[in-house]
Amino acid sequence: MRSDPGRDRPLQTGLDDPSHAGLADVAMDWYIALSDTETLKDEGRDRAVVLRGLNDWLAQDKRHEKAWDELNSFMKSPALLAASRADAARLPPLDSLRPAPPRRFWRHRALPGMGLAATLAAFWLAGPGLWLRWQSDALTLAGEMRVITLPDGSRADLNSDTALTFDFAGGRRHVELLQGEVWFDVVHDPAHPFTVASGETEVTVRGTAFAVRAMATESLVILERGSVQVVRGSDQVTLAPGEMVEMGPDAPPTPVAAENARALAWREGWVLVEEQSFPAALAELSRYYPGRVLDLSSAADRLVSGSFRTDDAEAAIRSIAAASGVLVNRMPGGLLILR
Repeated sequence: MRSDPGRDRPLQTGLDDPSHAGLADVAMDWYIALSDTETLKDEGRDRAVVLRGLNDWLAQDKRHEKAWDELNSFMKSPALLAASRADAARLPPLDSLRPAPPRRFWRHRALPGMGLAATLAAFWLAGPGLWLRWQSDALTLAGEMRVITLPDGSRADLNSDTALTFDFAGGRRHVELLQGEVWFDVVHDPAHPFTVASGETEVTVRGTAFAVRAMATESLVILERGSVQVVRGSDQVTLAPGEMVEMGPDAPPTPVAAENARALAWREGWVLVEEQSFPAALAELSRYYPGRVLDLSSAADRLVSGSFRTDDAEAAIRSIAAASGVLVNRMPGGLLILR
């Protein structure tokens, strides 16, 4: 019987591909391959053969050894493990998720056969928004913006890293903002109110233009024109054009004048930061970065100002980091570590 040569062939990586993202990504390929015992078993591949292939790759160039050592040090980092556990804990059980249309969310799978650190790191690099991709009717990835027309003809501009569901059956006009930020231009229909739910906050309109942003425990509503009624529990406010309100659990809602030029600058592809703390500015810019950002710096007392393009978030992050005396290291999977 002829043997399958593929069973004795070392792992093939993207090293010989000139378009490959870099040695750090190749090192990650090897790391996942050695950790992914289930796939090795399914493919009938001997782990010792994969290990020999890794050793051959390491021997080719000192830079390969350096990339491999840096990756292993990173995977053992207590900061990564702590961040991974915190993020992974926010994901619902996998068996509670409904199937989704095929979407390539990351180029490696996190499988039961992988080590804990590798599994958590894979989920952390993929992002806690992974489950949203199964639940949403419309979404954007980090750094992506999208304009959609809802079934009633209303317009929705989705900001970066946003997901929503909607129900327009039987005359209903209901949208749920699962994450992110959306600007709506609602078709006027007095007989059928248009509602947007964001956490415990609900916005009701009949025809107007407004934006809703979902935050950790609060929702921000900005009214451009028309009128909206915003309700959270027993709190209820009605906004006038040019006003905004934050609805949260800690303080009674108070409408204030909206800085539309800054708050809605994302619709023109900009983030405007004015005298914000470094962590706050970093959090805002990180919404547009397609990788993950781990801030280990001590720049909390630094203030940041500037105008930044949403289509080059990494450059924006590096800019505020440089201005604050913070170093930025890029790791496998697009992870930025700030020290």
